[in-house]
Amino acid sequence: MENIRNKVVVITGDGSGIGEAIADAVAHAISQPENASVNEIILRATVQEF
Repeated sequence: MENIRNKVVVITGDGSGIGEAIADAVAHAISQPENASVNEIILRATVQEF
């Protein structure tokens, strides 16, 4: 994954809160100290509407 520190990231969602949740996960990952490594952010659906 390319380092996204000091870059602008645009995350959109459909109004159900997924965009905010992804933004929170990314913010947490990039707020870690330089000597910490976050390799992946995994998204899994918890509810699927039919």
